Amino acid sequence: MKRASFLFFILPILLFAGKEEMTQRVMETPISHHVLERYQRDYGGSFEEAASLEKELKRFFVIAKIYSDETVPMCSSAVDHLWHTFILFTQEYAHFCESALGSFIHHKPRTSEDTTTLEEHLAKKQKFSDLYEKVFGEFPSLQIWNLIDAECAGTGRDTSCGA
Repeated sequence: MKRASFLFFILPILLFAGKEEMTQRVMETPISHHVLERYQRDYGGSFEEAASLEKELKRFFVIAKIYSDETVPMCSSAVDHLWHTFILFTQEYAHFCESALGSFIHHKPRTSEDTTTLEEHLAKKQKFSDLYEKVFGEFPSLQIWNLIDAECAGTGRDTSCGA
């Protein structure tokens, strides 16, 4: 009986420490400059903008990993475009996922079969904002994350986007 109560007490602490370590590992693992250069070539913008998007893509990955049993919406076309660019570098992307996240994060684009209503999109935006704030202790940047209008794709263990 004492062992069960000990595990009940210590398990949440260990899980939190694991999330903190994973978050730190993800944020400290660089995305190749080749990826950022390709993003800049394909989508424009400065290196500083690409670096800012890199930080937010990593934060999205952390949220997707922590809440892998839920649907985590992608609410930024700019972050999603960086993710698309990263995926083009298949070996680097796979290595990043395995070494930083511990498993591959799949990307699943929306299709013509997506019949999400406006209300569902708005609920996804709220969910993303809530998860972001819960994990990082701050509200997502409105300059990067599109939390105002209806653009927001649902993601789950296989993630989705609007492209």
